[in-house]
Amino acid sequence: MENYSVEFIAAVSQAIAAFLALFALIVSIATFARQLRLQRWELRVQREAEVIRWTSSCLLTLSQVEEDLRLHSALARNVNEAGLSMENRARYRAELSALIDLGRVFFPNEPMNKGMANPGAYRGHRPEVLDPLVAAYDALHYGHDLQNPDLIEDFREARRMYVSEVQGYIDPQSYNRIRN
Repeated sequence: MENYSVEFIAAVSQAIAAFLALFALIVSIATFARQLRLQRWELRVQREAEVIRWTSSCLLTLSQVEEDLRLHSALARNVNEAGLSMENRARYRAELSALIDLGRVFFPNEPMNKGMANPGAYRGHRPEVLDPLVAAYDALHYGHDLQNPDLIEDFREARRMYVSEVQGYIDPQSYNRIRN
């Protein structure tokens, strides 16, 4: 009888040890899965922070162009002066060009059989979020009448469209719900 109780106790101990090992494995897997979700969330938050910094630079440039156009339009009416200086136009074009290219890092072109001779980042269809920036660049690059009051409104509208496009990507409403 004594052997039976020792064997029974050993079997129960082994069963308890196996159960505890299984429980530890389940907890470990759950912790691992939670860590993966947390890492993905942190990566998303980090990327969105980078997009927000890029967005801030884009908005600053668009606003500067708009205000410069507004200022030079007012000056031109008063003193018959030409619009933006060639130097300012070149600077704004360079800034917008760099911001558009940086935007391609965050928002790659959609694959299509378009521009196949171009380098990889320029093949396919440009995402809509970059369209307002490209329109602003084109307005400065192709020598539109920079004193035209409609152009000032076009820059304002481009900035507003840009904010809406980026906001759709970042989804601040979701962030506000999570934060509160």
